Parts: sequence; C-alpha cells; structure tokens
Amino acid sequence: QTRDGDTLCRYGGEEFTVLLAHTPLDGAMDVARRLVASTNKSPFIVGEASVGVTVSAGVACLHPSDVNGQALLAAADAALYEAKRAGRNQARPATVNP
Repeated sequence: QTRDGDTLCRYGGEEFTVLLAHTPLDGAMDVARRLVASTNKSPFIVGEASVGVTVSAGVACLHPSDVNGQALLAAADAALYEAKRAGRNQARPATVNP
C-alpha cells in the first residue's frame, strides 16, 4: 500500500509509522484508508487459527517550515487515539498541524 521512497517502521509495541514523502494530508489519508481496508480483507493465520486484525490510524502532515518532528508525532498520536475513541478500525487526520 506504500510507494518506493516511503518508509514503514515499527514505532512501539503495536504501533507503526509510515513516512510518506512529498504527500499532502489528503493523499496521506488515502494511504491510511487503504491500509485499514486491506488489513480488514485478509485475516492473519497464526498456527491453525484465523485472527482478525483492525487498524486505527492517525495522520499528520509536516510542512516545509516545520522542524519539530516530536510535534508531528504527537499530532499523529492524538489523531490515532481519536480514531480509537471513535470506534477503531479507521483513519483520522490531525486537527492541528504541529
């Protein structure tokens, strides 16, 4: 669901970060929604069991004048928890740029 040049990394125990180069918020939301939808389509097989997995995503955008990566992650994290509070298995944009 990502492109060449995008970076996917594990950020925490069950959290991942996807850095999308040169992507406006609308485009990043499209990617997040595709990740949510594609994860729902395919259960994960663990041994002999089929396990359903949901994805909640928070999306934030770093603008060229911004230099605070921690504020960017905080904005995305706040949006992630909004997605979880709203029922999980969805993507939410950050309401304020870092």
